[in-house]
Formats: sequence, structure tokens, C-alpha cells
Amino acid sequence: MKSAILAIGDELTCGYRLDTNSQAISRHLTTLPTEVTLHLTVGDDMAAIQHALRVPLDVADILIITGGLGPTEDDLTRQAVAAYFGIGGRRRGAGPHPGALCSSATADAGE
Repeated sequence: MKSAILAIGDELTCGYRLDTNSQAISRHLTTLPTEVTLHLTVGDDMAAIQHALRVPLDVADILIITGGLGPTEDDLTRQAVAAYFGIGGRRRGAGPHPGALCSSATADAGE
């Protein structure tokens, strides 16, 4: 099984912040029966996010998306993913919030 990580955020593409989430997620994925085959980073742009979804979905069985989930208007991940898959932007179900998964992986990476 192959997996890919899509990191989203202008702060990543502009070099203001280092993408430690993708690193931490990759390290955790190595403990599972999956091979990380792609890391991709795009800025906070609706069209760029939707375009970037195509690439990993073509080459991987699992796609993990991190970033762009904050409260500011430039955080468009939810809307872009919902539009790409043709679903509503509201969260359904009782699963963990996507941001919580990223925070947990980053916190564990320092161990």
C-alpha cells in the first residue's frame, strides 16, 4: 500500500514555517504497512489545493492532508476538499477533528 502527504499553507510555500507535520506523519506511517511515496506542499489557494489533490490520489492509496485548517479566511482546505469531492463542507460523524490528528503527530515526533 502507498501513501502520500499533502501539506497546505502559504507559510510553508513562502518558507516562513518548516513543514514538521509531514515529517512526523511520515515517521508514524513507517510503523504501518504502507510506503510513503509523495510529499506535496501547496499554498492557501482554492484552485491550487484542488489541483494538488489529483496528483497524490493518482499515485497513492492513502492521502493525508495537513494544514489550512485554521480559523482565518485564507484557510481553504475544508472548502477545497469538499468542492473537489462534491460534498458539503460541514463535518459529519464523531471522528477526531483533522487538526487534532496533525497536532498529535507533531507532538509525538519529539519523543
